[in-house]
Amino acid sequence: MKRIGMALGLVALGLLWGARSQAQQLRRGTLSGTIVSRSAGVPGNGSVTVYTTPASGAGFLILTQLWNSDPNCVTVRGETFGVIAQPSMSEQPSRFEPGIALPANEKLICQESCGLQATYCAITGVLSPR
Repeated sequence: MKRIGMALGLVALGLLWGARSQAQQLRRGTLSGTIVSRSAGVPGNGSVTVYTTPASGAGFLILTQLWNSDPNCVTVRGETFGVIAQPSMSEQPSRFEPGIALPANEKLICQESCGLQATYCAITGVLSPR
């Protein structure tokens, strides 16, 4: 029984070790790294990848702001992260403080859903070293 408990404890420890999340320590309330901004045109009823985060081990992006020209019709999402901003978030820009840490190789996608006209989508964040 003691061996089973020890084995389960080692398995749990291994799972926790493998499931580490990326994060950055804040110093004096600020993030450190390089500021990154990207924008892209989004066709009516279409979607576009605005930015792809670095590969694993090459740093990560902390998303701090996003803008789009029609907040009633644009959804911003990460390919695996999920929805970041939905239509009707009318405050422009949308600010995330201290930020949203996005996983490696994450595609940030803007999608226009009203179909009336082309729009644009822009992001700003801090690219932090590993």
